[in-house]
Amino acid sequence: MSTFLWPALLIVEIIMLFRTSRALQGKTLKFLNVLFKPKLGLWVFSLLFFGGTYFHEISHLLAARLLGVRAELSSLRPKRSGNEVIMGSVSLAQTGLFRRFLIGVAPFVLGLTGLIGLVYLLHLHPFESWWQWVLWGYLVFLLGNTMFLSREDMKGVWVFLIPIISLGCGLLFYFGLPAVIISFLKEAALLLLVPLVFNLMGLLLLKA
Repeated sequence: MSTFLWPALLIVEIIMLFRTSRALQGKTLKFLNVLFKPKLGLWVFSLLFFGGTYFHEISHLLAARLLGVRAELSSLRPKRSGNEVIMGSVSLAQTGLFRRFLIGVAPFVLGLTGLIGLVYLLHLHPFESWWQWVLWGYLVFLLGNTMFLSREDMKGVWVFLIPIISLGCGLLFYFGLPAVIISFLKEAALLLLVPLVFNLMGLLLLKA
């Protein structure tokens, strides 16, 4: 039973984190637009998430460089595109679909790894100073809300993502998972509750 429980719970948490992240960003921007003028609100919003935006775009850039694809950090200035806000962008040279896929998912892979690492760090070494708690909470908030893929990142991703997920599910059902992997997924699922609770608390505060 635990073979399927923890992977399924982890997937559900990631989906919930994605949905609460999008909702929290939307409500935060709406709140700042009321508090300030829309143009100034957009810049305050950008500054609030700047660290996460930088991490997101640098993840694309590093992945591209490692894969031998020419890339440049073209912008970290916020701009509106219809109903969306584009926080930053990386210009990529023409490349194949698979390398485009790896570059596209880099922020999610690195962000999720960093998020679990941050929560695990607290588990190993509880902080003593208040500023360490503030910094840790802010980093968890940033990664949990900027690691997901934008619409541009998703181009070509499903071509490989669906077969990879299908293959992973097939292998899981046929072979099961080693105890060490199940233990890791259990730990990851429990740790991922922290940023999810952060987002839910943020949504409740903004609703009030």
